[in-house]
Amino acid sequence: MARDEGEVSPKRRKLDFNPLRSDDRFVVPARPSSVKNGQTGSSVSRSQSRVGNGSRASTPRAQSRYPSTPRQQEFDGPEPFVDEEDSNALDRDWYAGDELGHTFGDDTHNPFGSYDNSWADQQREAALVEKKTGKRMSARATQKQKDVDAWETNRMLTSGVAQRRDFGDDFEDDEEATRVHLLVHDLKPPFLDGRTVFSKQLEPVPAVRDYQSDMAVFSRKGSKVVKEKRQQKERQKQAQEATNMAGTALGNLMGVKEDEGDSAAHIPGEEEHQSNSKFSQHMKKNQGASNFSQSKSLKEQREFLPAFAVREELLRVIRDNQVVICVGETGSGKTTQLTQFLYEDGYGKLGLIGCTQPRRVAAMSVAKRVSEEMECRLGSTVGYAIRFEDCTSKETVIKYMTEGVLLRESLNEPDVDRYSCIIMDEAHERALNTDVLMGLFKKVLTRRRDLKLIVTSATMNSKRFSDFFGGAPEFFIPGRTFPVDIMFHRSPVEDYVDQAVQQVLAIHVSMGPGDILVFMTGQEDIEVTCELIQERLNALNDPPKLSILPIYSQMPADLQAKIFDKAAPGVRKVIVATNIAETSLTVDGIMYVVDAGYSKLKVYNPRMVPGVFYRPKERQEESDAAREKFFVPESDHLTYLHVYAQWKANGYSDGWCTRHFLHPKSLRRAKEIREQLLDIMKMQRMFMISCGTDWDTIRKCICSGYYHQAAKVKGIGEYVNLRTSVTVQLHPTSALYGLGYLPDYVVYHELILTSKEYMSTVTSVDPRWLAELGGVFYSVKEKGYSAREKRVTEVEFNRKMEIEAKMAEDKLREEKRLENENLKAAKKPLTSAVKKVASHGAVRKPIVKRPGRGF
Repeated sequence: MARDEGEVSPKRRKLDFNPLRSDDRFVVPARPSSVKNGQTGSSVSRSQSRVGNGSRASTPRAQSRYPSTPRQQEFDGPEPFVDEEDSNALDRDWYAGDELGHTFGDDTHNPFGSYDNSWADQQREAALVEKKTGKRMSARATQKQKDVDAWETNRMLTSGVAQRRDFGDDFEDDEEATRVHLLVHDLKPPFLDGRTVFSKQLEPVPAVRDYQSDMAVFSRKGSKVVKEKRQQKERQKQAQEATNMAGTALGNLMGVKEDEGDSAAHIPGEEEHQSNSKFSQHMKKNQGASNFSQSKSLKEQREFLPAFAVREELLRVIRDNQVVICVGETGSGKTTQLTQFLYEDGYGKLGLIGCTQPRRVAAMSVAKRVSEEMECRLGSTVGYAIRFEDCTSKETVIKYMTEGVLLRESLNEPDVDRYSCIIMDEAHERALNTDVLMGLFKKVLTRRRDLKLIVTSATMNSKRFSDFFGGAPEFFIPGRTFPVDIMFHRSPVEDYVDQAVQQVLAIHVSMGPGDILVFMTGQEDIEVTCELIQERLNALNDPPKLSILPIYSQMPADLQAKIFDKAAPGVRKVIVATNIAETSLTVDGIMYVVDAGYSKLKVYNPRMVPGVFYRPKERQEESDAAREKFFVPESDHLTYLHVYAQWKANGYSDGWCTRHFLHPKSLRRAKEIREQLLDIMKMQRMFMISCGTDWDTIRKCICSGYYHQAAKVKGIGEYVNLRTSVTVQLHPTSALYGLGYLPDYVVYHELILTSKEYMSTVTSVDPRWLAELGGVFYSVKEKGYSAREKRVTEVEFNRKMEIEAKMAEDKLREEKRLENENLKAAKKPLTSAVKKVASHGAVRKPIVKRPGRGF
């Protein structure tokens, strides 16, 4: 049956009209033409399909816009063969997609899978050949072409030639629209531009100067006898475990039962354990061992100290100043007498008198000595507080404590309102808690004018403390020197432990009466030294009696207190200790000191951190496979969080950690820190709000702490530091290593320098976070931000910095002028005071009443 030329086949209409095609963005309406009615419009149809991405020119909107335009004729060419049954099946699949569990045209059900797709394959192959043989467009040319296409599309839509059918509301794949470019501010240090330096970062002093010296080489090797003792103990332990058949399959067959001795042993209860760890219950009354302490009372001994001679001058300086730097040699009485001076002067009526010590043993022993001098019970007027032990009461006025205890109290009371005066003893050791407390007290002193702060030091390098607190006066307590014979070994000793043992035995056998003090580096060296002294002493024929007493921080309190006890008549006492006995402790009766010349220092190394994963050499592949289970592609920090969450879900099991190659100790440490943070939040009455599964919040928090260590992607696995332009690599253990798509911007925790510079513990971040949280260094590149505007911004920024520097210089100049005027005005009345201080003590800086200080 014949059809008219204008009639469109139903099957043809079904194929030509697809309302769900996403590439039909706009259509070009038909233009008036001179073709006659009935003439085919193939050329017009082709041109319109090329512009409008489809063959839908004859639309109601187009016909209403041009009513005189003749109706466009459909292309009257050979139609593709479509069976009616296939068409009906296609319709059924379309409407039954929800019920059948698939969508139209997905991978599980393709209704066009049986048709030939040779034309599309040919086009794809031709495009690949053209891409290989032709010249590739650069990124600039590609961007320019995209801009031209966008401009042409905009002109066509604006002029009305084309009309938009639908909008591309899916921006997930639009990479260029979401990419953000950051601008890094070129901040020059002030010393390069000749401006005022507000702060100065000092270089760390290395623990070893000459790494090739004899002592440096011997310290790296360690003691030979200590290694032999360690290996001997390990062999004995392995032999004991190998011969113990209890609990094994063979032992069960032979009827061997477990040793009932361990199970029947007495297990101390919690109260008994706490009583054994109480240092105050084991401290006996100090009995002097020297002739001086035995012949004089405690009051006479106190009056004989150098600090007692300058008591009145020291109290006058403390009354006139809020901060005082007190310098005195070891044994001058700074630790024991300052608190009593303040108590006798009435500071105890205004609040507690606190004194910090860097070590627990020092805090406990000094508190015991002061309580004996004040003739009171330890824990009443005089007490101490250390970790897990608080020996104070409501009557306590003088409180000795470690620096960590005072730092913990400052979390609950930021202004330390309970204290009227605080003494920071042994500040020259510059421990971490010491520096943190000094920074806190510098702010507290501005809010509390009634608080007195005294910083004591045993060294002459007190100028830094004075400058830190705004030129605080320095008071010098004169020392008392005694004749000391110093003898050195002729050559460097390879085994310092063995040589120290020989020297102790030589002194004990050949020298006169007097106790011996031996300095060692740590617990293992101390224990081996005591064992060797006892073994070699037993090998001698009828040796003199010797009492060997070790002391280190991990010892029970009852054993630590024995070093202060007087030895029995006819018995020499040898104390083996760390450098705690150098300044913090004063043991009576010491006549001989044996110093090995070595000590262990805590040096911060950011490259050495306890890891969560461990990788045995013989099971590397298995360990890597277990580690990949916990990977979070966005972040290594979130990988650690995932590990903790899984460990928590498995009941904090150590066996689960072993199966997955995890360190149980590191995870338990993380759990303890989390509980401690929760306790601090409860004390501060902060609400516990969790982000749940929204880990983007966690990544933003990480970005706020590490924005100064940000990097931008450069190549495959390669990044560039935004601030230093140093090329860095992703570490092979990172979760981001080997990903097909690398994030544009990352922050990292540390750099590891091996054959390359690797970033460790990396997290991908949004560049907008860097601009928001690190606005000093970064800003988002805005549209139309030219190089000229960038230079103008930098010039304005530098001008503001110069104005601030000039204001700071003027302020310093004005302060110096006022200080000179005050010195000239108070020169005459201060002359006699300075002379008076010089007769008993020494004040380097005259006492000047500065504006703003509390009196």
